[in-house]
Amino acid sequence: MSSQTWFGRRGDFNHQWLSNNYLLRLRCWVADLESGDAEADPDFEESFVHDTLPQWDRRSVEARALIDEAVDVLSPRRLCDQIPLKRMPDEQRHFWAPVWHQLWLGRTQHVRDRATAAIDAVDAAYKELCECLAGCPVPSTPGSARECLPVAKEFATACEELQAAMELLPKSARW
Repeated sequence: MSSQTWFGRRGDFNHQWLSNNYLLRLRCWVADLESGDAEADPDFEESFVHDTLPQWDRRSVEARALIDEAVDVLSPRRLCDQIPLKRMPDEQRHFWAPVWHQLWLGRTQHVRDRATAAIDAVDAAYKELCECLAGCPVPSTPGSARECLPVAKEFATACEELQAAMELLPKSARW
């Protein structure tokens, strides 16, 4: 996979979907739960619980794939296939590429670990939130789902941490 494809997928996930869609709607839903406003839009509540919230199931897999693929896509060993390093003798490139890759892995491990831990936290909070919502009366309203507010806040916080962790992933294959 090319790094440009990876960067595009990362941008689609983190900016287009997570930051500018999912988190915005999640924050609105949590605010409705907090207010307990009987005037809250019931169509939004229904749409969020049944359409928006479950998007995490699919996106969790995508987030994990982005973290896993970052190891190869962003590694400086890829620079050995580009000018000027491509001009090095083959034996030197074959020696240095894995050395540079291991150094890069060591320098970026904490970032990947943070992102993976954030995904794990979102997964756990999502599961707990779904279990809580399953015990609520249908149709879902701010009043009926209010008992899930602490779990909903935990889920929102976990999603915000994931968004921040994804931002820390390297922006290019470099030292």
